[in-house]
Amino acid sequence: MDAGPSTRFEIGRVLRRSVSTVRRRWLELLLLTVAFVWGPWPLVYALVHAFHSAWSQGPASFGLRAGLNLVEAFGLAAITAVALRERGGSPTASLGRVLRALPALLPAWVASDYDIAWRFWAYSTGLFQKGRLSADVLADFLLLVAGLELLLAMAVAAGIGVFYPVVLAERRGPLEAMQRAWLLLRGARWKVVSLYLLYLAAYFVITLPSVLTTIARGPSGPVGWITGALADAAQSFWWVAVAASYIELREVKEGAPYDQIAEVFV
Repeated sequence: MDAGPSTRFEIGRVLRRSVSTVRRRWLELLLLTVAFVWGPWPLVYALVHAFHSAWSQGPASFGLRAGLNLVEAFGLAAITAVALRERGGSPTASLGRVLRALPALLPAWVASDYDIAWRFWAYSTGLFQKGRLSADVLADFLLLVAGLELLLAMAVAAGIGVFYPVVLAERRGPLEAMQRAWLLLRGARWKVVSLYLLYLAAYFVITLPSVLTTIARGPSGPVGWITGALADAAQSFWWVAVAASYIELREVKEGAPYDQIAEVFV
């Protein structure tokens, strides 16, 4: 049994704190989302199509996608840092904090980029080549992969879901941060998983018009750009909620005042 905290971790308080952070720091969060999360993908896509008719599936293409994923991860870490220093610090403090934390964050980013790894394996082995798999078998395979990814993401959320905030706010190394995140989440794991599933449900609703348009007419065009931007906004809000969850856990379990958590960014 866990030592009884003074109050319980509550999803409602986390969401209210997250909304408050967005209201106060909306411009900085918007700029980070556009610069690192949403903007690089359409920019690189447009540049690639200026010279090639479509994305290739060679090593260069996968390397480019992996690089874009790292840029996005950097931006999401900066968004997390913004949420942690909501009441103090200069706008550049968040980027500086992420840069100083790169030795701890980079291994986590590389390990989490399993999507690129399995797709590279699938294409390099010819798994998706025409005639290798029937449509039904391929659909079942993709559903299996999606299900495994969801289970893995839920396990990570339950086990070390506040890893980013721990690294950024407490200046810990990767192993220390994993242990610290595990201990902080004790007694609140299912609530954090429920918060993650709530985010996934919102993400699904946001992206559904693009999926339906693609099925009906092919590439979704403007609908895809709009839903993509909204989905990236939802992703940014999720990382604000992760930071809010960390602050809430510290206040519940340790009674740590907000200013004590945020002062490292000043």
